Amino acid sequence: MIRKLIDWKIFTLLLGVGVIGTVAVMPYALGMQANALAEVPFSLPMIILLSLAQTTVLLSVAIIVGLVASKRIGLRLPLITKFLAGQLSPTDIAAMMRIAVPAGLLAGAAIILGDWLGGYWADQQFPEAVAPIWQGTIASLYGGIVEEILLRLFLMSVIAWLLGLVFRADNGQPAPLAFWLAIIAAAVLFGLGHLPATSLLVDLTPYVIVRAIVLNGIGGIVFGWLFWKRGLETAMAAHFSTDILLQLIWPVALLIFQGF
Repeated sequence: MIRKLIDWKIFTLLLGVGVIGTVAVMPYALGMQANALAEVPFSLPMIILLSLAQTTVLLSVAIIVGLVASKRIGLRLPLITKFLAGQLSPTDIAAMMRIAVPAGLLAGAAIILGDWLGGYWADQQFPEAVAPIWQGTIASLYGGIVEEILLRLFLMSVIAWLLGLVFRADNGQPAPLAFWLAIIAAAVLFGLGHLPATSLLVDLTPYVIVRAIVLNGIGGIVFGWLFWKRGLETAMAAHFSTDILLQLIWPVALLIFQGF
C-alpha cells in the first residue's frame, strides 16, 4: 500500500538535495561546535561520515512519512511533480520566485527588526555568530532544503493530518484551523530546535528562549503558509531567501556600514 502512496522519484530527488544541504551546512556546524568536537574520540572524517549517515536516515524517514501525510491532506509539491513529468517551464519557476523571494526577504527583514526591538526592550545585546560569512551563506541550503523537509513536509503535514481528524472541512480535508495550528506548532518547534546551537553562543535565559521561538517562528509561519497555499518548493525558496538575507546580505551590509 505504501508503494502506491509514495512517488519514489520524488523521494529520491528530495533525499538527494537533502544530502547536498547536509553537506553544505557542515563547515558552519563544525566551526560552531569546534570545542565540543575536540573532546569526541573520533577523527573529523568519521564525525562527518556519521553525521551524514544519521541525517540521511532521518531524512529518508521524514520524506516517506511526509509524502504519505501530505498526499492525504492535499499538500502539494507542484514544481517537483512537473519537473519529473517533463512539464516544468521557466514560467512556472518565475511565478514561484515572484512569490517566494519577496516573502522570504520580508520575513528576514521582520526577523532583523524584531531582534533589534527585542534587544532594545530587554536591554540585552545578543552575541554575533563567529562563523565566516561564506559558511553561513552555503549553510542556507540546509535551511531551505533540509529544514523544510523536516519541519514542513514531515512535521507540519503529520500534525495537520492528525488535527484534521478532529477539525474537518465539508470536503473531508482538514479545516483551515487544523492547518493554522499545524503551521504554528511547526514554527514553535522550529524555534526550539535552534536552542542547542544558540546555547553555544550564550546562556539559555528566558529572554534567549523567547527570542529563539519568536524570531524563528516568524519565518516558520511564513514558510508554513506558503507550503499550504503554494507548495513545498515555494516554502523552500522563501526559506532560502530569508537565510541569504540573514547570512549574507545583512552581514555584508553591516561590514560596509562599519567601514564608514
